[in-house]
Amino acid sequence: LYTRSGEEMEPHALEVVARQSLFPSEWVLVMFAALAAAPVLEELAFRGVLQPWLATRRWGGHAAMLGALALVVFYRGERFVTAWPEGIGPLLMAATPALFVLGLLPVYLLVWWRSRSPLGPAIFGTSLLFACIHTSVWPTPVPLFVLALGLGVLAQRTRSLVGPIVLHSLFNGVSCVQLLLEKAN
Repeated sequence: LYTRSGEEMEPHALEVVARQSLFPSEWVLVMFAALAAAPVLEELAFRGVLQPWLATRRWGGHAAMLGALALVVFYRGERFVTAWPEGIGPLLMAATPALFVLGLLPVYLLVWWRSRSPLGPAIFGTSLLFACIHTSVWPTPVPLFVLALGLGVLAQRTRSLVGPIVLHSLFNGVSCVQLLLEKAN
């Protein structure tokens, strides 16, 4: 896949699947993973365990933000090294996820400054951490960050993971429908 400027872009995981010829049983497994397994496991981990734990600590949001930056450096470190001798353009492309995290730092600091409790920074940090887990399929983390903010607020307001799991599954369902339509053409 390529951007409008002709630079190579990482394919989304489902786009990689769309290019492969899979057996029907493999399609069922891919759909199960996208529609059931990933939403349940990710919501349990991020909104069920991590977000509430971070929300009980004054430094929780800070730790999540630092963790998000560490994740993108870890995931993209090899790309930084290979892009370094190629010049500023390739280096900036390799650093885009890290720049995304750093670009959100002023917004996070505003949330932290305006919050009366650690909850707001914890939701923000957990959402960014969730997005950065998906850094390997850049630029997917950008909309996933927005989705994760909504999922975090929904989990907090309803005090349940049912809503976030269903919404996460519906979000993934849109990608699955696109994948099936793409495969049908």
